[in-house]
Amino acid sequence: MRIRTRIYLALLILVPLAVYWQTIFHEYAFRDDYAHLREVHEEPGKLTRFTASHGRPLYGMLLETTLRPFHHVRDLAWLRLLGTALLIGTGLLTFRLLARTGWPPLHAAAAGLAIVLLPAAQITVGWAISWPNALALLLGAAGFAAVDQGLAGRALRRAAGVLVGGGCYVLAGLTYQSNALFGVALLAAVLLARRGSLAADARWTAAHLGTLFGALGLAFLIMKAMFAAGLYQQSGRVRFETDLVGKFVWFFQQPLPNALALFPLRDTFGTGAAWFWSAAVAVGTLLLLGALAAARSEGRAQQGRWLFCLAVLPFAAHAVSLAAGERAIGYRTIFPLASLVVVLAAAALGRVALWCRMPRKVEGALLAAALATAAVLANRHAFDLIAEPQGREWSLVRDAVRTLRLGADTTVYIVTPTLDHRSTQRVFSDEFGSLSSDSDWVPAEMFKAALRERFPKGLPPRRSYRFSFGRDPPRADFDLVIDMRALAYFRHDGRT
Repeated sequence: MRIRTRIYLALLILVPLAVYWQTIFHEYAFRDDYAHLREVHEEPGKLTRFTASHGRPLYGMLLETTLRPFHHVRDLAWLRLLGTALLIGTGLLTFRLLARTGWPPLHAAAAGLAIVLLPAAQITVGWAISWPNALALLLGAAGFAAVDQGLAGRALRRAAGVLVGGGCYVLAGLTYQSNALFGVALLAAVLLARRGSLAADARWTAAHLGTLFGALGLAFLIMKAMFAAGLYQQSGRVRFETDLVGKFVWFFQQPLPNALALFPLRDTFGTGAAWFWSAAVAVGTLLLLGALAAARSEGRAQQGRWLFCLAVLPFAAHAVSLAAGERAIGYRTIFPLASLVVVLAAAALGRVALWCRMPRKVEGALLAAALATAAVLANRHAFDLIAEPQGREWSLVRDAVRTLRLGADTTVYIVTPTLDHRSTQRVFSDEFGSLSSDSDWVPAEMFKAALRERFPKGLPPRRSYRFSFGRDPPRADFDLVIDMRALAYFRHDGRT
């Protein structure tokens, strides 16, 4: 193995660990983390039934298995580390696949690393119970690699590759459907490196997309069969979109700009909007320039490949969300779409650099600057907008419970916050900068988690409590009142 390749592999491993280490080992939980940490011990099987009702049975099974050894909030760090390791594996596989198919190693490594630094990766790392999302992403990458290797062979080898790859896609579809579409990003990367006829490209592309969507269709039929057999009860959220025109308008308003901006975050209150939209326009312009440069220097065949990648594959990369009856705008649902933008941007930069006769050192410096900026933003977003604010919520409850004098009938009340009481300046959807304790069930789970930490063997004899919560301060006297509205002080005193 060449020294340069070893350096790229080391960077693909060490940079994500350095970026996310602070977030991984900060003590906090995030919304569903609290309930799931308790349910796997007190209500075995509930988590699997819940995720299966949404078409993701493997997701619940994996969570139940990995959560079972853990009891405390601090233990969730190991699931965040697991998610990070799986993302690193996806980056490494992306690098090896792209380099093998003709990409310059520098561009292949840059694409692999950038994918692991996307906002979708940040929320996957920051939300402990999201680690199966990273597994589905890796399965999507493995599925593409297996199919592609099979298509390069004959007869038995071809069939084996398609079966193995399709199996990976099915498993990904039963874990987290949208991330199974990561193969679309890899398809674009390899397609732009191909130099055969357009007819051969069309057959190759059809084989890949046919295997991917056929496998996802099979996963859907498997779940429908489970619902019909009464193994699981189908959620009302499992339904197809009926307003297709409205859905495509939504796609151009929400997922596509979020993916094009790459690393700057969208914000509900418009903070940083100039940076966000500038990034989206700049990346979109780069993609168009890359397509133009390729058409000028490499001919009509390459122009056709770029046109297909820009005009068709974005819809394929977001097909699950486009077909679903919901319009989720969280970054965790656009991982394949954002990854597609990454590989197209990396390819476009290479084409533009050749077209402009840019020195390799200048091109390398641009890539290094972009990745350094991405790494800094990923580190700050993951910690400042996920780990730290969620840690503040947890510490308010945990510290209060540590000093609680628990009696025979202790009364506890939590004043829940609203979004106006958040501790961060920025917030987007239910992910970055959002609150956990503003829901109608998390406060009770937070309190139970704090009690488990203080009394790991259970409540002492003749000790009990009555718990309630609400938006307004209590009118009656309580032994303990935890006012979560205090979170706003962190934002108002400029500490975020």
